[in-house]
Amino acid sequence: MPALRGTDLDGQPTIVDYAKSTPTVLYFVTAYGYFVTQNERAFASLVRLTSSKYHFVMVAGTNDDAKIDAYLAGIRPAWGSATVGVVKALSPDMIRAIRMGGYPRTLVVSPSGRVLLCVEGTFEYDERRAIETFFGISLD
Repeated sequence: MPALRGTDLDGQPTIVDYAKSTPTVLYFVTAYGYFVTQNERAFASLVRLTSSKYHFVMVAGTNDDAKIDAYLAGIRPAWGSATVGVVKALSPDMIRAIRMGGYPRTLVVSPSGRVLLCVEGTFEYDERRAIETFFGISLD
């Protein structure tokens, strides 16, 4: 998985480097996607339950800064004290390189850059079971 290059919430260039001691959870969203909004509570639970073992980064799949900033401001309180990084304004080349698909999309990337888990869609049914099994949790 290539390192993600974009901007942070302040518009400063940022790179998501996976070479940390913990795996990175990339959560791809759009600011207006129906399925993304349906998944907010489950994602917040995942963050609260596992943020001590994983590094979380929300990846904005739209370059509409005003919408994504408003969206993030609205959902951040649900994460509690956990820190979730944000990457937005990905270049078209970066979007092609990571084969960005539907939203929401959850990837767990090892420190070596290997994708350990890919879940496309909301955390319901098979997707929920895959998330709960991989992380060893029960989403509320």
